[in-house]
Amino acid sequence: MDHITDQNPMQMYGTLIAVGDAVPDYVLKTASYTEDNVATLHAKYFADSVNRELPLHTKAATYLSAAYFYSAGDKNSLVDARIKKASKLFGIDSDIDVLREASTKEATQGPVHALVLEHPATGDMVEMFRVDTPDFLIKSANDLVESHQVFNLTRTNFVKAARVMAPLIKVSGCADLIPESVIRAGIPRTPNFKIARSVAYKQAGANTGLLSTLNDIIDSAETMYTESLYDVSTVDKWAAVWEEFSKEAGVDLPAGMDSYTAFFSGQSEEAAEKEASAFVVIRDVLIPADVIKTADTKLIDVAFTAEDATLLKTACAETSSNDMTKAFSKLSSSTQKRFLKHIAEQAK
Repeated sequence: MDHITDQNPMQMYGTLIAVGDAVPDYVLKTASYTEDNVATLHAKYFADSVNRELPLHTKAATYLSAAYFYSAGDKNSLVDARIKKASKLFGIDSDIDVLREASTKEATQGPVHALVLEHPATGDMVEMFRVDTPDFLIKSANDLVESHQVFNLTRTNFVKAARVMAPLIKVSGCADLIPESVIRAGIPRTPNFKIARSVAYKQAGANTGLLSTLNDIIDSAETMYTESLYDVSTVDKWAAVWEEFSKEAGVDLPAGMDSYTAFFSGQSEEAAEKEASAFVVIRDVLIPADVIKTADTKLIDVAFTAEDATLLKTACAETSSNDMTKAFSKLSSSTQKRFLKHIAEQAK
């Protein structure tokens, strides 16, 4: 058997979980292999040419065949040699080395789960969301969503489990049966702190104290993220802090948004930029661009000196939020502060 024909590839799934985010993009972005789409391959394109198993005709196929072969602990030297030859030809030797090392350490013999949590009553460690076969993976992904929405599984643990499931979803061919929220949460993304600040502004509303606290959390996350050389776990930590703080503060998050979808927006870069572009930054405060555009310019003339009023009206007339932000940043700190007060008074 191989990764295509085995209906219970428990060891292989365990190895892919151990590799985690190191599973290469060329594997994650490749459609799953089936018996039908390798049926016409010449026998020479299989590591086991006699049984026509473990295809090696592409980089992704070689990687998955190696994952299955090494996780099964097979000692067939000829098959091993063919996998090594193919990996060298495709230039993926280092990926296969990581895979081989992970399979040696993992040696999974039992069921594989996406999450292990401490039972709140007994203190025992409980394994949750079994994922070692496609059927279990599909069920667990749907159970994960229900546990988060109905049984208050934290977003922290939701994302942790989704990230374990991510490479398995890609190689199992069952993505169309997996909830979109699980797929999105499982994709490691570059944090978008601009989006996080826009969500904080929406969440805090008129509560300036809450906004200040949330911005402090975001600032800490951004600093740690930078100093840790892009270690995603540090941002996970601060997203969890934000989530817990929001819960204690009794704040309703904006529809469809939370600390994780703010830091890791779960959107395309274009969509994230569009979301962020709805806000203008004035003295580190996020103001909806529409509020600025509809500001009463007559009152600006009354409330400010002629020189400042001209600059403020020019800033309000800019077409993009980025240009607005740049224009406001050129004003003195005191003028920006007075304009924020002016906007707040208009909103009453």
